Amino acid sequence: MSLSNALCSQGVSGIPEDSEAEEGVLEVLRSAVNLARGEQIQRLPGLICRLKQVHPGRDREIKMAIKLWAQYEHSKPCN
Repeated sequence: MSLSNALCSQGVSGIPEDSEAEEGVLEVLRSAVNLARGEQIQRLPGLICRLKQVHPGRDREIKMAIKLWAQYEHSKPCN
């Protein structure tokens, strides 16, 4: 399954209301997009692995960033 299709199939929940937590999620999201593009990561498990290397101890923010990206992808037509 491609990264785009995997993101489309993820369940989506809310992003934190706390502005500090929101900033952390957006930082990880920017990193996720840059890593996926820059390193041509095409699979979700590979991206999560890289994000955990770049952002150790931030599993919750990684999960939320992936969900936010999934929400964006879900709003577009999936192929």
